Order: sequence, then C-alpha cells, then structure tokens
Amino acid sequence: MADAVSVDFLDCETIRIEGTPADVILSAFWWDESRTIGTISEPIGGVDGRRVVSASEAFGEFAYGPIVSEVEGFEEGTPRIPGNGDWSVSNPDLENCVADVRDRYDLPEPFPE
Repeated sequence: MADAVSVDFLDCETIRIEGTPADVILSAFWWDESRTIGTISEPIGGVDGRRVVSASEAFGEFAYGPIVSEVEGFEEGTPRIPGNGDWSVSNPDLENCVADVRDRYDLPEPFPE
C-alpha cells in the first residue's frame, strides 16, 4: 500500500481512508429481496486527507447487507483498471460480517461450495 494511505473498516459497510489517493474502488456484496447475492465494484472518487464512506451512502439501499469486501486505491497517473490498483485492502472481519447478516435475516450461505 502507498505509504501515505491507511484504510480502516469501521463496521461491515463503512470504511475510513486517510491519505490522498486519486480514486478508490469500493467492492461490496449483499442479498436482494429474493435472497440472491449481488455484488458491486465501483469508483467512489478520491480522498483529500480523510474520508469516511458507507456502502449504502455510496451505492444506495440494499435489502440485506451490504458488506464491504475490499477497497482498492489508485494514485494519480495509474489507469483505473479494477484489480490493477496501487494498493488494495480486504475486509479483515469479512467472515464475521457475513455471519452477522446471515444470522440477523436467516439468509443462505453467500457463496455455495
């Protein structure tokens, strides 16, 4: 990760980014009304010092969830190609977030084996 950037997962759907990445892609998933999994990975803009982002605020309302799975950052001059960022951070509490949402709404396993 770039030296001047830090990412903290504040809860299952909210992150705090400190630094100055030119652009950030937020990846999240959720269950819809039919209890089917949906995913999204979209740019949410840059950060100028500090920014707190909620997946619901960035992308809208979700039936069940959302859970942020990863944050990817791009420095100035880096092409905005998903998977090719200058740094990425995965949600360190992903399994607990999934269990919490599943238990709260009696949902199926997110990714069948």
